[in-house]
Amino acid sequence: NISEGINATIKKVSIVGNHRFSSSKLLGQLAISTPGMFTFFTGSDKYTVAKMAQSLEKLSSFYNDRGYIDFKVMSSSVAIDPTRRYFYIYIAISEGEKYTFSGYKLSGDLKLPRDAVEKLIHIKPGQVYSRSSVIDAMRAIDKYYGQHGYAFVNIKPSVDKNDAKHQVGIRFYITTGHEVYVRHINFIGNSATQDTTLRKMMLFQEGSLYDGDKLAKSKLRLSRQPYFASVDQFTSPVPKSSDQIDINYRLKERNPNHLTFSF
Repeated sequence: NISEGINATIKKVSIVGNHRFSSSKLLGQLAISTPGMFTFFTGSDKYTVAKMAQSLEKLSSFYNDRGYIDFKVMSSSVAIDPTRRYFYIYIAISEGEKYTFSGYKLSGDLKLPRDAVEKLIHIKPGQVYSRSSVIDAMRAIDKYYGQHGYAFVNIKPSVDKNDAKHQVGIRFYITTGHEVYVRHINFIGNSATQDTTLRKMMLFQEGSLYDGDKLAKSKLRLSRQPYFASVDQFTSPVPKSSDQIDINYRLKERNPNHLTFSF
């Protein structure tokens, strides 16, 4: 016999150790909250371990994007009252000092023009440090190399922190690997749709240079077809080859009697 009991809600969330930002500002960043007008729909007033972890990550991202590279969550605890109806959450933080960028450097085997890569990095000396700016630069570089045949590019950022000047320098070390070509395009799960029809939707061909942008757009074209319920795209390496790759599409077709069209 199982008695689930009352669905407990979050009664109070307390943050201590904050001096740069108000508690109300920080509480607004969390995935958890006390009951309010919209919590009936969002469920943010119901405690779960996943929501707590997400809240702490959001708090770290908030500070890291505003210059506080040394921000730490010192402790977090959850208590429930004797009636088992309410949760009380306590979060202790250490903000640290505010840092700015001193600049960035590129190193490694770039293979593509340095000035073209540098245009993708929007980090300037004196700009407030932001982890998002570093991540955005890495994504832009990865996409750029992916558009030029480098399917396995690796970008490693390293931080040079000057505590005396409260500055952060970023070094991006790039390992490009070989240019990669598409060996085969494989379709899995298409029983009603012929391969020849699907290949016409591809923006790349077998034997062509790998282009991550064209792969993404090709998957989107397939996903928009009314006769597919889902489209999953994945790559697989070619045995004993460092410059070839297979592109695979796992398709789930809709029941032809239940097709819906939108215009």
